[in-house]
Amino acid sequence: MRVRNYILSLVVVLLVTSLTFEKETYFRVEPVKYTQWFTSHKGDFIRTVTIGKFTYEIMLIPMEIKLLNYAKSNKLSKKEVEDFISEHEKSYEFSLRIQIPENGTKEFLKYEGGNGKSYDEKLKYYSFDLKNTIKLFSKNGQQSQCEEYIFERNFDIQPSATISFSMQKPEKNTDFTIEINDTGFIENKVLFAFESQKINNRPKLKYSKIWKTR
Repeated sequence: MRVRNYILSLVVVLLVTSLTFEKETYFRVEPVKYTQWFTSHKGDFIRTVTIGKFTYEIMLIPMEIKLLNYAKSNKLSKKEVEDFISEHEKSYEFSLRIQIPENGTKEFLKYEGGNGKSYDEKLKYYSFDLKNTIKLFSKNGQQSQCEEYIFERNFDIQPSATISFSMQKPEKNTDFTIEINDTGFIENKVLFAFESQKINNRPKLKYSKIWKTR
């Protein structure tokens, strides 16, 4: 009986140890493993909405991905890595792409359909005014406004525009919706819903050999 209890206790210990190890290796990974994880889970971070002739695609960019992209051209110390994470962990960062397929290869702002705004009016709107219409509504009722905002122009390259922006995270990790009221060409109210559990339950980066040591 004692032998049986001992074996059972040993099995339980080994199982707990195994689960703990798997959890730790999942949540603390090397940069290459993190990139692989993000690639296989990218669908949790992307939302696409089509309204008439306009397609809106938004991607929530984890701060770890932004850090790894930054580290490609900047050798970072451990402190610089920690400072980067501290600076970005309170915000969500997004990349929004607006496409007009029927515009062919013309520059996004040269699309002639819509409300009759001139090229310069559309340029001003997407450079400055659209920012004021972007809001985050959390499931617990919290609301936040757009913070950093950059409109990236594509000069006769493709019929789309790319906008980068950030939003303050809700105080608690709750599901949330990004609302955008785009009136650049016509009035389009666009909603993107995100599940907090999927976007926040992600690996953490190990301190890696790619960082500079000091």
